[in-house]
Amino acid sequence: MACEDKTQAFNDTLARIQSEFKKEMDDFAEETKQKTSELDNQLKDGNDIGEGIGAAAGASIGGVIGGAPGAIVGGTIGKAVGSLFEVEITEQRVSFDIIVPEFGIEDQEWIFTMPQISMQNEDIIFDIPSVKMKTIEGPPKPEFTIRWSSGFPSIPETVVTWTPTYIDVPEYTTVQHRIVVGIPQVTMVDEKIVIGVPTVKVTSQSITMDIPSITIKSKQDLSNSVAAAGKKIAEEAELVAEAKRQSLKTRMRVELLPRAQDMFLCHRGTLEGQRSSLDSRLSAQIEIATNTLITLKGQSVPETDDDYVKAKNTVDTLIEQRKVQLEKFDIALADLDRASKNAIEKMLEN
Repeated sequence: MACEDKTQAFNDTLARIQSEFKKEMDDFAEETKQKTSELDNQLKDGNDIGEGIGAAAGASIGGVIGGAPGAIVGGTIGKAVGSLFEVEITEQRVSFDIIVPEFGIEDQEWIFTMPQISMQNEDIIFDIPSVKMKTIEGPPKPEFTIRWSSGFPSIPETVVTWTPTYIDVPEYTTVQHRIVVGIPQVTMVDEKIVIGVPTVKVTSQSITMDIPSITIKSKQDLSNSVAAAGKKIAEEAELVAEAKRQSLKTRMRVELLPRAQDMFLCHRGTLEGQRSSLDSRLSAQIEIATNTLITLKGQSVPETDDDYVKAKNTVDTLIEQRKVQLEKFDIALADLDRASKNAIEKMLEN
């Protein structure tokens, strides 16, 4: 399944956080046991019950657990015995819920109206305005000469001779052109395609862990001051344990959110890839029709010519069809974005 590596990374991160928390609590239990043993050594010669008994032998001075109360599993895994105190460490099972996103793939059968293009050679006859030069007779040109009269006395006289002229003038006409061009013939056919649409839902996942439970007990009757010192260690340990409990969910949010976003981006990328594949198919058909239009323009076919208008309408229709078909993916992507945003917000609120 696509994006399974991202899902595995999410689960691995969750498992790692639990393992690290378990180790922290085990180390914390050992630290508490060590502090109690050190206190025992410091006070073992100063337990004067004459000042009053603060805790009877065998009484529980304080207990610490690294999570919500749960069932004890297994026996005692650690006990420090001194002259005053003993520390029992048992495994206790605790559970809590976290909000996690759950991704799935839903196969949907989508129907696309796809263009089927075939090329058909057609004769295109059209008139192109043309200009040619035509020679016509222009206005006569006068030429003057001087000659002597034949009488006596002979006198000069001017003689005018008119000479014809010719000029070239443009003559406008139309010239009929005939070309053979492959015109795309488009047939719209419904095509069924199975699309794997990512789905996201928010689910509550129960986390169960076995972590140490710590109990500090008095081994003998303890004076008020000795019992108070032991209780102080228990109270301080409880504060630390509570801080660790509270930080666990925060740590999960901080570390799991990027993994959840990786899953979202991967599934979105898969859907975008399917959209891109369909876009490429439709764009290839548009390119064929557009090339025909370019050819007609290059042959000076007028834009008002019926064949040109038909080719232009074909391009416009294909572009509109591409928009309509891709809109199905755009809607699915928008739905995925909303669902993922909701899942992230729920994780942040948890």
